[in-house]
Amino acid sequence: MSNKVTEFTPAMCRTLNAEIAAATATIAAKYGLSVMPGGGSYEPLKFTAKTVFQVTDTDAIAAREKADFNAWCEAFGLTPADYGKVFRHQGWDYRLTGFATNRARPFLATRLGSHAKVAFAISILPIIKGIAA
Repeated sequence: MSNKVTEFTPAMCRTLNAEIAAATATIAAKYGLSVMPGGGSYEPLKFTAKTVFQVTDTDAIAAREKADFNAWCEAFGLTPADYGKVFRHQGWDYRLTGFATNRARPFLATRLGSHAKVAFAISILPIIKGIAA
């Protein structure tokens, strides 16, 4: 069986992306990063792979997250002291961590216990501020 590719398919692109991530894992580790396949785009005869490298230093992540929060909080009616505020919504506890300024749901929070990032609409603001339950 030959490994020669004559046309790109979604399955071949996934395989290549996984192999690229595996091949760059040593480089990522050298710099304290994580690496994962990030998709890409393809045509029958061309594949452009996207490989995602991400900072894993939790202190660096927290510092960047807090600086970004402080830069945007007033635009959303909050203060720097609101960073990390825990609020309850639909039976779940969340920690306010930032903003997605280019989205319809600009408030970003992490669900406690799962580390899942969740985006909330502006309507969540009274709950974050403790005005409504």
